[in-house]
Amino acid sequence: MGVFMAQLLDGLRIVSAQDLISEYECQHKVALDAAVTLGNLSVEKVDNPTFKLLQDFGIAFEEQRLEALEATNNVKRLQMPKRSVADFQNTWVEGVRSDCHGGKSREGL
Repeated sequence: MGVFMAQLLDGLRIVSAQDLISEYECQHKVALDAAVTLGNLSVEKVDNPTFKLLQDFGIAFEEQRLEALEATNNVKRLQMPKRSVADFQNTWVEGVRSDCHGGKSREGL
């Protein structure tokens, strides 16, 4: 799992919700993330067993939380898009068309 969420696909910078939030928290971090995404800066991977343990606990917690939310029909799990702009767009459209309130689908979008 990478540290940086931004991706460069077909000449477009794809940003995550975390990227958008980070812009408000720390513009310097955003600049560093952009430099890594564009290949102007490299980051050495830190191999730390404590970080790995925290990551594993965090992923397990998020998975349990997501399963609980899915059971309420208020959240729908989408497939991870492939690394292309078209697949990101298709996943976005699928998310917009999903009405997780009562399990009904919003058609015609």
